[in-house]
Amino acid sequence: MFYPTLLITLASAVTAIDIRMRRGNTNCEWGGGGWLACNNANPDFCCWTGEGMGTIWLAAIPNGWNVQAKVWYNTGCNDRAPLLQGGGRNGANVCERAGSDYVRGGTYSFVNKKRDPAGDASKGCKQADTFVLADGVTQYNITGMLSDGINELFDLSDNFTAPADMPQYIKDLQLTEL
Repeated sequence: MFYPTLLITLASAVTAIDIRMRRGNTNCEWGGGGWLACNNANPDFCCWTGEGMGTIWLAAIPNGWNVQAKVWYNTGCNDRAPLLQGGGRNGANVCERAGSDYVRGGTYSFVNKKRDPAGDASKGCKQADTFVLADGVTQYNITGMLSDGINELFDLSDNFTAPADMPQYIKDLQLTEL
């Protein structure tokens, strides 16, 4: 008898998409290396980094959602127009690669939605705050981390360094699993 309530609760828990950015891998292959992320980002919310990234992708797209990825060249998603656009739906990942340039931010919006007069990324903008190792599970809080630290995390992840082998100051940033 509690099943309908449980289903409604579970369905309402998924309300946003993860915006992820990977250095290199400009061909959208999923193998190797870690990524920066803004987890559970809302539509028209900008996730950016000061570092040039090779790919930006949307993950954890809920079933029934039809979204358009918007990839930005400038920090803070403040270009006049997105560098690249692509779409996806129903749980599929959407990957946009930078090509010959590097990208620094990403947003998404719903396809066929009336365009917001305030423009893209009108719902806020923040720097990526999470780094995920190549294992796809281990996460670190990188809020306020400088470029050198972020590049070190990428280097360690690209070499498939295990969480136990990370330097202590990076281990201290590890997020606990829920």
